[in-house]
Amino acid sequence: MVRVTYESKDDAGHKFWAAHYGRYVIRIDANRPGVYRWLISLEGRSVRKGVAPDRDQADAAVSDALDELPPLATLAAARGRQPFLFRTSVR
Repeated sequence: MVRVTYESKDDAGHKFWAAHYGRYVIRIDANRPGVYRWLISLEGRSVRKGVAPDRDQADAAVSDALDELPPLATLAAARGRQPFLFRTSVR
């Protein structure tokens, strides 16, 4: 099970939580009571989305969805690219 740390945000009364997991961007929106929409995107494209009745269930659904997604290295290879790696300078 994947653990993600979210940052709580408020945009003119619209409450949402955002996080990053590798290159995946995760967002959970609280538009109405009892409706928590969640979205996982990669490079601006939606890869998974859903709705949950509360924030904890949305978090669990996101975690399950991240477990089901292929590793980023597999995605990069399928697109003919090198996987994203953190670079360090060697001198």
